[in-house]
Amino acid sequence: MQRNLEHIGVRVTSCGTGAEGLAALDGSIDLLLVDDTLPDMDGIEFARTVHVSDPAIEVILYSQTPDKIRDSMEDTSVRRIMKNPISVTELLAEVSTMQLVPVGTRPMRVLAAEDNKTNRLVLRKMLQRLNIDLQLATNGQEAVALFETFRPDLVFMDISMPKMNGKDAAAAIRALEDGASSCPIVALTAHAIQDEKERILAAGLDHFLTKPLRKAELVALLNRYCPNAAFPLEGQLVG
Repeated sequence: MQRNLEHIGVRVTSCGTGAEGLAALDGSIDLLLVDDTLPDMDGIEFARTVHVSDPAIEVILYSQTPDKIRDSMEDTSVRRIMKNPISVTELLAEVSTMQLVPVGTRPMRVLAAEDNKTNRLVLRKMLQRLNIDLQLATNGQEAVALFETFRPDLVFMDISMPKMNGKDAAAAIRALEDGASSCPIVALTAHAIQDEKERILAAGLDHFLTKPLRKAELVALLNRYCPNAAFPLEGQLVG
């Protein structure tokens, strides 16, 4: 939950107990997201205590059984009761009405260049549950042409491809940028030799991943470069 909120520009303080949460109320908090089953008190009790100390703080309570607790909330000011796990779409819609932060309006655009059909299928499967627009190229020439029309936020570039290799394709992309903001390009290669890595990075690529690819490494780079204008990558926020 913290990662998703920080991605859209929210400053987040995470607390594991109700007591920690109450101690963190320093006058700078606009919104509280409260689990209804805290270790040291229930969420309703926490919300009541917060309402007494600072009625201006907005509270969203989330629960696996939201219908059961609504009747107990009559004397407590709660903005909304949401079902846990929280839908990221619903939460961002709620946050946007508070005008706390700008909310993304499009999926992250990702270009992947890979000449091997099996590797393309594996890559698509690894990333299929993320909120991204993934476009695939089968060689370097296709990658450069797609870059011009698609304008991706991140490029995964196989180094050994026909017609135009990944290093030449990266150089062509850098020439197209012409001083504009630089799109991060991640090299994908089966070679982990240090000299090869240095040559690849010297060609204008920013990162280096060796095959077989690992989903955690791919997702880490996607999260790192996902722009504020894009939706968060994950579909659910789990409390």
